[in-house]
Amino acid sequence: LRPHVKTHKLPQIVQMHLAHGVSKVKCATLAEAEMVAQTGVKDILWAYQPVGPNQTLLIDLAQRYPDVQFGCLVDNEMVARQLEAKAAAGKSRLNGWIETDKGNGRTGIVPGPGAEALAKQLSDAAALQFAGFHVYDGQFGHLAIDDRIEAANAAFAPVRAMVDRLEA
Repeated sequence: LRPHVKTHKLPQIVQMHLAHGVSKVKCATLAEAEMVAQTGVKDILWAYQPVGPNQTLLIDLAQRYPDVQFGCLVDNEMVARQLEAKAAAGKSRLNGWIETDKGNGRTGIVPGPGAEALAKQLSDAAALQFAGFHVYDGQFGHLAIDDRIEAANAAFAPVRAMVDRLEA
């Protein structure tokens, strides 16, 4: 669990997080990621899959802040290969979180063989390290808490099953 900086975008609040022991955050933009790196956070997840010029911008950010572990989302093998090549060329190392589709069809890869192959690809990579699965259940926010818990547990079941298979 990571607080999402997009809700406040303030270094003063990030410093409050740090003072209370929060050491990992999530960002919506690379500008937020840079602001967080400047405050001293050492583990930053950019909650998007970098494509095109944003791949280079992320690598540049990792080079400017070498003591910070940057991560991003990936949901396909092509982007993973591109990021791996660019990170290796820039002598950087990124965490790759596999974005999973939890049933809303908006983003991510469906849990199953394709996601498992992507996890293997990231596990074998030198500069793009498999960090885990990114699972967000925002489509249930409108439900009452008991219904939200039930819906989230049902949506997470395929992800849990996939993790069990990978661990085995």
